[in-house]
Amino acid sequence: MATVSVNLFGFLSANLGLGVTARHLLRQLLKEGATVHPVDVPDAAGRSGMVVDHPISLASPSAESPHDLNLFVLNPTSYVRLREESPPALQTCGRINAILPFWELPRIPGTWLPVLETMDGVLTASRFVHHTIAAEVSGPFVARVPHPLHLPRGVRANRQAFGLPRDRVVFASSFELASDVNRKNPFGAIEAFQRAFPEGDRSAILALKLNNPGTRSSFRPWVQRLRQAARIDDRIHILDGVMNRREVLSFYASADVYVSLHRAEGLGLSLLESMALGKPVVATAWSGNMEYMRETNSCLVGYDLIPAKGATHDSYDPAHLRGAVWAEPHLDEAASWMAGLARNEELRRHIGGEARKVRAERERETSTFELTAVLERLHRSVPASVSKG
Repeated sequence: MATVSVNLFGFLSANLGLGVTARHLLRQLLKEGATVHPVDVPDAAGRSGMVVDHPISLASPSAESPHDLNLFVLNPTSYVRLREESPPALQTCGRINAILPFWELPRIPGTWLPVLETMDGVLTASRFVHHTIAAEVSGPFVARVPHPLHLPRGVRANRQAFGLPRDRVVFASSFELASDVNRKNPFGAIEAFQRAFPEGDRSAILALKLNNPGTRSSFRPWVQRLRQAARIDDRIHILDGVMNRREVLSFYASADVYVSLHRAEGLGLSLLESMALGKPVVATAWSGNMEYMRETNSCLVGYDLIPAKGATHDSYDPAHLRGAVWAEPHLDEAASWMAGLARNEELRRHIGGEARKVRAERERETSTFELTAVLERLHRSVPASVSKG
């Protein structure tokens, strides 16, 4: 194993996707024998302090960071915000600085480029993100590091805890509202479900888990629209309460099938986790989830590439993306998969068994492409004395 010492900056206590990634990377670095100074970056939306299960104590940005290598598990906008606050922990001059951002489209925002170019290294967690960033940045060292997968022991199905009936086929989906509702496309999942199970068919339900629905007032119309869909069709269940990590995974384990008719994903961690729990996943066959999904282990849905318009998040403003596209999934295909899986328990069992193999595959890949080895290679190639920080 490589030996490396690193200051890891991320949303380590926050209930959001980049926070999950930062926690997985922290565990992976410790597993590989690295010395890590983990700095918990406050989330601007107030979602920090919600996760307390950490392998080592987290440092505050008010404390100085000891190592000459910084890894920021942040998107450029959050990094800029951190720089503006200038906490004592954020020492970049004379240090080697690397960033691991997440993105979902084949073009990155123009506002990101100046930040990425100031970095000594840019790490990417999927081939899809890697190809996008490597095509647009010219200065930094760019490397893909397989996203680790950590599932705590003892995750169990518990339908009663989530108000899910035992005698129906349960289709589950989940998304973070701040990650752009139209990109996540829950209304596509609802429409495909209703095509698969017309009015009067009580054989299945669709359970939608909303993450952090109350953090912004701008989310309210979307939440109301989803709740209205559930009022009209009582087979649609909306779960909008706060869940800890183990509860979220238990929710996935409680379902029969996971559905993601997204228009774009950087990786699709909830899809990967559901597969690792042995669930067949019906998903749009485009973007970062194709890192681990294929015809033999999942239920892939065709799509048309269309201009990325109608996004709810500022980062996806077409003015900043210069002609970017995303996928429009074929809902009839998704409905066909959903209807077939509901009727055929053996099919669910077979595809779920193939899906479960991604856990071992991910463990092999993270062992082959060690994060510490990538960071040490960066450390050797960029002396701290000439770092761009």
